[in-house]
Amino acid sequence: MRTDAESSTGPSGLTVIANFRERFNFRVMYVSRERFLRLSGVPALAVFAALAASGCERIVDVELPSAEPRLVVEGRVELNRSVPGNSGAWVRLTVTGDYFDSSPATPVTDAEVRITDQEETLAELSLVDPAEGVYVHLDGPPLAMAPGYTYQLEIRWDGDTYLSDVEMAMGTPIDSLYFEWEEEFIGRPAGLRVKVDYTDPPEPGHSILYELFLNGEPVISPVPGNEFRLVRSDRYRPGEEVTGFAPDPLLDPDVGDRVTVRQVGLTTTLHDYMLAVFEQNALGLGNPYSIPSATIQGNVVNSTSVNPRPLGYFGAHEVFEATVVVPDTLIP
Repeated sequence: MRTDAESSTGPSGLTVIANFRERFNFRVMYVSRERFLRLSGVPALAVFAALAASGCERIVDVELPSAEPRLVVEGRVELNRSVPGNSGAWVRLTVTGDYFDSSPATPVTDAEVRITDQEETLAELSLVDPAEGVYVHLDGPPLAMAPGYTYQLEIRWDGDTYLSDVEMAMGTPIDSLYFEWEEEFIGRPAGLRVKVDYTDPPEPGHSILYELFLNGEPVISPVPGNEFRLVRSDRYRPGEEVTGFAPDPLLDPDVGDRVTVRQVGLTTTLHDYMLAVFEQNALGLGNPYSIPSATIQGNVVNSTSVNPRPLGYFGAHEVFEATVVVPDTLIP
């Protein structure tokens, strides 16, 4: 059974406010953010010593120096072509902690956040979730949105001003979203796989970030190598017709489950950033070719002073999504 994307767009009636929490939680789960951000400001040699100590018979306590708190930015301007009511802008702000601090990231609740588009429309973002530090554009004129449009993020917090300039990346429409049953293969259990058909734009330089939801909840299989499915680039195959692509080869839904797939357009810079984060963290575990743990610099800068340098990213994306429900005719 195959369901076209045009006839099965995302969950109806959803709004940016209703969706921002699960979207941000999705990205946090992707990159193991707490683990990644604890590395900020910690010398690589000290981290290596701490990790090496865990494999010795003798217990060695290593005291790592406290890291200076740094602002962490996770933000988007999103043009959702499939569910227009979900278009909008939101930013999540937190601060880093020490490496061994297992407490949740501290939210920033006293920042001034604004986004300006290339037509000089100013969007003031309001704090809507103090527990998570999430700011959303609720009031005022909407931002002008189209691939190629530029946006500037400005954050004023703790005496510093943080800036980021981005261009909206073109998205890739979903031609079809459907399920196929696959038998067991080299350790991969048999199961139902969600498949996507799409056609890359003829011009090179388009990339895709895949986001998957099972019954409205974000899902991902954190296995080595899966990062190359979740972040795809067409730099070597522009205009390619892709059929039967499985964004997550281990997702195995049951009859009646609702699966949503989102194809988020990425610029080349943001593609490389997301791939590095995935490779370094949850999706790179056990991969002998993974890059070593280190701070990955994002695209937000502190325009007031050299330190503290912020972490994270701000992006603008054209998005296409589709939803299908598992029928009872596909499972043996």
